[in-house]
Amino acid sequence: MSLRSKWAAGASATLVGLVIVAISVNLQRINEQAQLPSRGGATVAALVLILITSMAELIPQSGAALAIKISVFGLLVWLIQLWSARQMGRTEAVPSLIVRRSG
Repeated sequence: MSLRSKWAAGASATLVGLVIVAISVNLQRINEQAQLPSRGGATVAALVLILITSMAELIPQSGAALAIKISVFGLLVWLIQLWSARQMGRTEAVPSLIVRRSG
């Protein structure tokens, strides 16, 4: 067990918790824009991938078994990211990064 994996697992668990709380607090505002719920889910999935990978590294196992687990979880998160990107492409809303100034 490496100390780095323990730190990564703790830090990613904290980040997942903070993102979930931020999403739940701003749920009404997030649901107003069609592309944001899928992006929130993709963000949580990416952080959970870091958490699962760090925790899998803490389990005594062969390198091949660890590589297979990380590859499978990475593929699942990649698919979630692709789904989220497709959901964003289907919306006709203005991207939230564009700020319109009045006046």
